[in-house]
Amino acid sequence: MKRHAMFSLLAIALMGLLLVGCNTGAEPTATPIPPTDTPVSDQPAAPEDAWARIQAAGTLVAGVSADYPPFESYDENFKLDGFDIALMKAIGQRLGVEVEFNDFAFDGLFGAMQLGQADVAISAISETQERREQVDFSDVYFISQGVALGSDQRQLDVTPTADNLQGLRVAVEGGTVYESWAHSDLIDQGLLPETNLLVYSDVEQAVKDVQRGLVDVVLMDLQPAQAFVQQGGVAILAEDVTVQRFAIAIPKGQDLLRRAINQALSQLQGEKLIFSLAEQYLDVTPADIVPVPLPTAEPPTPTAAPNQPPTAVPTVAPPPAGCIDGMAWVADLSFDDSNMASPPVIPPGQSFVKSWRVRNSGTCTWNSSYVLGYDHGNVPAAQMGGQPIAVQGTVAPGATYDFNANLVAPTAPGAYQGF
Repeated sequence: MKRHAMFSLLAIALMGLLLVGCNTGAEPTATPIPPTDTPVSDQPAAPEDAWARIQAAGTLVAGVSADYPPFESYDENFKLDGFDIALMKAIGQRLGVEVEFNDFAFDGLFGAMQLGQADVAISAISETQERREQVDFSDVYFISQGVALGSDQRQLDVTPTADNLQGLRVAVEGGTVYESWAHSDLIDQGLLPETNLLVYSDVEQAVKDVQRGLVDVVLMDLQPAQAFVQQGGVAILAEDVTVQRFAIAIPKGQDLLRRAINQALSQLQGEKLIFSLAEQYLDVTPADIVPVPLPTAEPPTPTAAPNQPPTAVPTVAPPPAGCIDGMAWVADLSFDDSNMASPPVIPPGQSFVKSWRVRNSGTCTWNSSYVLGYDHGNVPAAQMGGQPIAVQGTVAPGATYDFNANLVAPTAPGAYQGF
C-alpha cells in the first residue's frame, strides 16, 4: 500500500486528512488529489511512451478511490482489497508487471492520470460519453445498476423514476455518474432544488447521514449498496435507477496500453476468472451476472512499407479545463507511522500535534481557499477533533508546504486510520 495523506497510531491512532479546496474563479475545481509518494512531473508522460515505460519499469500504477466496498476498500489490516483490486492484480499478472495502487478522491482520479500519478484508474468507473471526452476506456468488465439507498426506519415512496425523487434530499459521491444524472434528470428538469443535492467526497459518510436522517436517499451502485445493507440501518428503496457499465480509465492516446489491458481482460473472461472474482467479492452467481458486450475488434497496427521510414502519427490529448489540483506526501514531520508498519502510541486523551510536509504536485497555485481536512476514517473517532487547516499565503506548483494538526487521542484504545 502506498503512503497517503493519512496518519494513524496503534492503541491510539491518528486520523488521516485530505487536501480539499477550490479556486475563486467562475468554475469550481475538482477536489484536490490525496497525496501519494509516486514521483510526479508537471506534465503527463508522452502518450506513445506509456506502455513501453510500464514494461521497462515492471510496474503499473493504478489509481483507486478506496471508499467503495466491495469494489475497493481497506480491510482490517489496512490493506486494499475488493473486486477491482483483485481484478487489477490479475491483469498485472497477465501483463507480466507488478500493480501498485494509489488512493485518490474519486473526482481526482482523472486528474491523477493527467499529472502522471497513475497510469490507469479503476474504481467502479462507469463508461460514459462525457467521460470519453477526458479519457479512453478499456472494454467493459462488469455491468451493474444504480439504486436508491435510504434508511430502513422510514417509509419512502421511491421508485426508479426521477419524478419520485422530487423534493427529497439526495446524496451522491462527487464526480460519479449519479451526480451528473441528478443534475440532468432532477435539477435541470425542475424536480429537485439544487440545495437538495448533497455531494460527498466519501460515500460512506453519505450513508451515515442517511442513517442520521440528514439526507433521504443516496444514489449508488447496487453491489456497494448491498454491502451497506448488510451492515444495518439502511435499505434499498429502488433498483434500476440507471444501468452502469464499468471499465478501466486510460489516459487519452495510450492505445498500446489500452490494447494490452483489453487483451488481458479477454483472457480473464475466457478463463472465467472475472466470474469467480464476482462470486467471491460481489456475492453473485454467474447466472446473476449481466453478460458484458463482446469487445470491438481492434484494427491492426499499421506498419511501414519496406525501405520507407515510418510516418509519425500524432497523438493529441485534450487540453485540461483549467488547472489540475494535486498533492503529494513528502514526509511525516512528527509521529511517523512507517506506512502503518510501526504506528506510534499515544496515551488516551492526550493532546498532540501531527505534522506533515506535502508538495503541490498539481498545476494550480494553492491559496487560503485550500484546506487540509478530515474526510473519513475506519471509525468515527478517527477524526480526533481535527479541524480543517487553511493554507497560509500561496503555494506554487512544485513547492512544499507544512501542515500542523492539533489533535486529541481518543479515550478508547484501538487502531485508528483516516483519510
